[in-house]
Amino acid sequence: VFIIKYIHMFYKIIILLILVGCDKKISESKGDFNEVIIVSSLEDRNFVEPILNDYMFDDIIYTPEPEYIYKNTWIKPEGFNYYKDYSNIIIISLSDPPDKTIDSLFYYLHNDKTIDSYPITLNDIYAKPQNITLIKSLNQTKLKNDLNESVDQIKYNINKNIDTLFKRRQDLKKITLNQFIDSLTLNTFHLNLNVDSDFKVIKYDQKDNFLWIGKGAITYDNNATYQWISFKKTNLINVEGNIELYEIFRENIKDLDSNIELINDYTQFEFIDKDNSSYYYQKMLYNHNLKMTGGPIIGFLLNDYEKKSSLIIYGLINAPGKSKLRLIKELESIIKNSIF
Repeated sequence: VFIIKYIHMFYKIIILLILVGCDKKISESKGDFNEVIIVSSLEDRNFVEPILNDYMFDDIIYTPEPEYIYKNTWIKPEGFNYYKDYSNIIIISLSDPPDKTIDSLFYYLHNDKTIDSYPITLNDIYAKPQNITLIKSLNQTKLKNDLNESVDQIKYNINKNIDTLFKRRQDLKKITLNQFIDSLTLNTFHLNLNVDSDFKVIKYDQKDNFLWIGKGAITYDNNATYQWISFKKTNLINVEGNIELYEIFRENIKDLDSNIELINDYTQFEFIDKDNSSYYYQKMLYNHNLKMTGGPIIGFLLNDYEKKSSLIIYGLINAPGKSKLRLIKELESIIKNSIF
């Protein structure tokens, strides 16, 4: 019986490697924009799934209902050929217990590379854009220690690939751009916004350097879906920390509507510092105190120290009864890709 099982496993490994190596053509990556495929043996999954859930897959955006940022799909190594051209893949293995199938997959993917330590990231192996993360640890305890040091970088790589994928898919749609809005944002704020023709100008004040654009409803309606982006150029605003940043966003949202109240989540915060500029990003919720509506809102603060000016950008949506993750991701992608 043991020999039969071993022969069966051996043939599964050979078939797996043949299937993986059959097609070297780079295709467009598949899967939902936020989907992460996790490849693991059944034995390892019992140990690693609770750890990954704690370290990686507990990220939530409140819209105000909680929505998980990542959609994770677990597969066995034998199913890798079907999922090999998905955009974000994690292949994870524990040395204890051993599993020849997952080890063979590891070997095939990096047999021509020198690996000093794990995790490592491979890009665009079977599809584009693609991020394959290889995680290998001795056991549960070692995996937790490894993730303590590496999980932020792993999520950064995945999020960066998600941003790239989302923009690429938008570009492939070959949407008609709103040339008028693009010229306004370029001339007023020096941003190449590239919004589609469904966006319209709701308000523009050249004197106050203020622009408000939107897609969907242009007035508040509890039952309507809308996506709004606003821009306001000001004198340079110095920021000491995320609490002060929230206060800046809370005060300046009044330019859009004095009845909007922001609700902060201090953990949803990003900061990037460059040569003569800095970039702040915060995810929040908003309520409209009169219209009794609300949803997710994102705030950006761009500081230009050479020109001594700041640009405040808001993106907010209302979509009652619908998933809001994709809608807010669209605004985030538009704004981020105009900045960088």
